[in-house]
Amino acid sequence: MNTVMLIGMGFRNLIEKLPPSAFSFTMSTGIISISAIIHNAGFASEILFYIGLSGILLLGFLLALKFILKPHNLGKSLFSNEGIFGFFTISAGIDVMSTRLMVSDFHQYDYVFFIFSMALMFLFLIVFMTLAIKRVVSIESRSVTSDWLNIPVALEASAISASVYYQGISYAPPFIYVTILSLVITGLLFYVFININETRNLMRSGTEREFSGLFFINMGAAAIFSLASFELLNVSSPFGTQDIQTLLSLFSLAGGLYATIWLPVVFIRFFVAVFRTREIRYRVSQWAIIFPLGMYSVTSHYLSEKYMFHGLFDILSYTAFFLALSAWIIECAIALNAISGLSEKMEKDNSRNEEIL
Repeated sequence: MNTVMLIGMGFRNLIEKLPPSAFSFTMSTGIISISAIIHNAGFASEILFYIGLSGILLLGFLLALKFILKPHNLGKSLFSNEGIFGFFTISAGIDVMSTRLMVSDFHQYDYVFFIFSMALMFLFLIVFMTLAIKRVVSIESRSVTSDWLNIPVALEASAISASVYYQGISYAPPFIYVTILSLVITGLLFYVFININETRNLMRSGTEREFSGLFFINMGAAAIFSLASFELLNVSSPFGTQDIQTLLSLFSLAGGLYATIWLPVVFIRFFVAVFRTREIRYRVSQWAIIFPLGMYSVTSHYLSEKYMFHGLFDILSYTAFFLALSAWIIECAIALNAISGLSEKMEKDNSRNEEIL
């Protein structure tokens, strides 16, 4: 078997196993790029931006190719209890990169990402509601897992992207403002529902792995809700009355403080995971650790600016940014090592087959 055939087999294997949740890579890369701007690391932000942009285009191409070659895989993945939640990372990943695109040299194309991501988010939300009505997806307490948190994260990411977009054009029509506000509140309702049920499940029969995932994702979901509320505060609209502004301020503060409550546990879990891990293997789910850290670094910065929490929140913001960036570098190294290992394994299998023949 020649090199071309070997590469072809590897490419086909990659496409077949590529999950929609792989877009969590672009979520993590995009939010760390945004955080790097805030923390005056412009060069790092630019590098991360181009990596994230390339990643979203490549992953989009590969995922589209996967479903074009085998259309039945789309229905099998999208219209299932296990698969639907991963699709929300697609819209969230595009939204995060859309927000970063708005402050880049390519900002004139931000509306393309913005409109596309919003359309996907509403599509996936409609699919989820349809599956829930048909009871393909169970909304019973025992069926609710941390994977469900992809929904409020996607809703809040869309709200942030829309808010930043309309901040750039200085005015949002009442309908748009109400839509963004609805996304923020709907995301909050999903978050509260999931949090209550997931905590109840863990109290019944929790495991260390489940608790670990809940810590990170919970903090990230609370942080992104806080940031979505904060960004909507800066959108100019006739519908943005004083009462709504006050409500959004309370949302922003409460979400940020709640995320901070989770932070000490997250830091402990982060270092425990680093020092106790004996065998490092690449898993797409590991990006779920990185995104919440990056999101908190951005949220805590704005909390410090708006509510004058200087000092402590500045330190927490820089710490979260450093850990997120460090974890991103490590995770990329693990991913590259996994790709290298897969290539070596395929070459060995090929050599063994040739010896047998």
